[in-house]
Amino acid sequence: MNTKLSLTAFLILLSILVFAQTKQDTTEVTIETMSGGKYSGQIISETGDSIKIETKDFGLIAIAKNDMIRNLFTIETVDGNEFLGEIISEDSLTVRIKTDKFGEIEVNKTDIKKRKPVEIQQLKDGKYWFPNPQSSRYFWSPNGYGLKKGEGYYQNIWVLWNQFSYGVTDYFSLGAGIIPTFLFGAPTPVFATMKFSIPVIKEKFNLAGGAIAGYVIGESEAGLGILYGLGTYGSHDSNVSIG
Repeated sequence: MNTKLSLTAFLILLSILVFAQTKQDTTEVTIETMSGGKYSGQIISETGDSIKIETKDFGLIAIAKNDMIRNLFTIETVDGNEFLGEIISEDSLTVRIKTDKFGEIEVNKTDIKKRKPVEIQQLKDGKYWFPNPQSSRYFWSPNGYGLKKGEGYYQNIWVLWNQFSYGVTDYFSLGAGIIPTFLFGAPTPVFATMKFSIPVIKEKFNLAGGAIAGYVIGESEAGLGILYGLGTYGSHDSNVSIG
């Protein structure tokens, strides 16, 4: 009788320990969506396209992965591979990233050439679009968005127009240009640019102002200048400006 009681007590204790361990291993997550939702609960199941979570307020719901706001990064390796996913762990030697295509992979830090965070605006229908390289201007005129600190570009129009621009800060950029007509023995226009850019509503509305000042080398009294101000409505990829 004592043996049966001891065995029963042992089984009850074991069940309690297993249940407690199961409850302890269950992690509550918070998922934000691009459509503005925010849900907290326990992950019940996961497929390649969606995640099901049990929430206190809404019960069991399924969330499409391409609607989730995630802490995404692109990792480019020295051998030319590029991976898009969530960084789930990192130490001094390796980075573990969870991708939709390859699952969880581990990359040695010595093999990483470049690592960049991915903004929500770079995801289109769940696919990654690289940043717009021409987001701060149109074919010739500027818009309300500016270069980020450390960014720069060289622009050429019709061979002769040559312009360089560089982001000094996230809100201020400088540039210079030349039309090398001296190659044909003619006077040579040179110019400099500056631009301030102020985000009023991120990714929605920007204000900018700046100046273009130039001179024609080989001509007397051939200085010129323009001050401008404008507003841009829309994202980096699709916008309209009034100036």
